[in-house]
Amino acid sequence: MRASAIYSLVVLALLAVAAAPPAPAGGQPGPAAILGVPWQWAGSRYNDDSQVDAPEPDRYVLTLAPDGTVAVRADCNRGRGRYRVDGSHLSIELGPATRALCPPDSLDRPFLEDLARVQSWMLHGGDLVLLLKYDTGTMRFVGGGE
Repeated sequence: MRASAIYSLVVLALLAVAAAPPAPAGGQPGPAAILGVPWQWAGSRYNDDSQVDAPEPDRYVLTLAPDGTVAVRADCNRGRGRYRVDGSHLSIELGPATRALCPPDSLDRPFLEDLARVQSWMLHGGDLVLLLKYDTGTMRFVGGGE
């Protein structure tokens, strides 16, 4: 009787493990981990050794909503659009944005241009890293409020 009880427990444990969702490859969390967070842009690094640093990350914010919409603050302008995420693949399509004249030190152009070239994402040390198409560079975001 005792052996059959142990056998039953082992079978139940194996079934529970088999029914659990698989862990994402490389230990990366799923896309839900990046949704609903107002990500502040720290800057972009390009494979030609150039970079753009955002001295005031709160002026450049990306928020991916669970419903597939994206909200962007690009310095003095705001915009919306849609995104698609499939595993680590990510594409962002921005719609019309306000067109206010930002200060001369604004980085709204490189920020928006880089967002249009995103092809995938990963989390690294709590930061969101967006990889640009054709292996041309990365954008780095820190979690934070607007």
